[in-house]
Amino acid sequence: MQLFISFVLLSLLGSGCTYFFSGLYLLPFSWWMPFVFALGFFVACYVLWLLFFFVGSWFISLRKTPKKPDCFAYWAIKETCQNLLPFMGAKVTFVGLEKIPAEEKFLLICNHISGFDHLCLVAKIPSLILSISKKENEHIFIAGKWMHKAGFLPLDRKNAFAGLATIQQAIGFISRGEASVAVSPEGTRSKNGTLLPFHEGSFKIATRTGCPLVVVRVEGTSLIKKNFPFRRTKVTLTVLAVLRKEDYEGITAVALSDRCHEILGSSYL
Repeated sequence: MQLFISFVLLSLLGSGCTYFFSGLYLLPFSWWMPFVFALGFFVACYVLWLLFFFVGSWFISLRKTPKKPDCFAYWAIKETCQNLLPFMGAKVTFVGLEKIPAEEKFLLICNHISGFDHLCLVAKIPSLILSISKKENEHIFIAGKWMHKAGFLPLDRKNAFAGLATIQQAIGFISRGEASVAVSPEGTRSKNGTLLPFHEGSFKIATRTGCPLVVVRVEGTSLIKKNFPFRRTKVTLTVLAVLRKEDYEGITAVALSDRCHEILGSSYL
């Protein structure tokens, strides 16, 4: 929430300076003016932030694959997520966050019920974590290009070769200690909330790197759009298990996929 705090402080400073240095404080019944000025400055800060995002996206090419995560672009995405979720009325609680490895890069797998699933993960996990998502997300207005620059991994579900390249890129990020990776192995959103079968390909990231594998249950994100703007939405992220290398060493990606599906599936009972 660094961005929000910075904008609040700038708004208060701008409002105070405008009120006192313009002499408005000498006018009778002018006590309300600083509040209006502060609100105006706050809105202006966000408008300038969006303008910066918009102009910056002109200089980002989707044809160039990032060799490593861009820390500034990731920070910008993370700050935007942390500001967007409260605006949408989402209150996110992360149960078991302390179980997630702090010093190691890891693979996080979770169920998929909404487009807000990975936004919540990025907003709440302190370390740098990049999501694997459908390639079409790169064409989201403004945000898609910044996600690409940050290092978020596009998956072309119609091109097996491109999909393999994405998995290799994720393996590289973890092996080099550059970023953790999050993926929803169902491959598509569950429309009725039930857990769909897993695609085992993403589990090769764990079997080939030996990284910790974090299993997370996502609840409530599918209601965010429905409840906005009149109702708040309670979102819960729960760490169900953290599998270390010794917990899955020697088994195939298919077997690991089945094991994680069983862990997630048992939380639905």
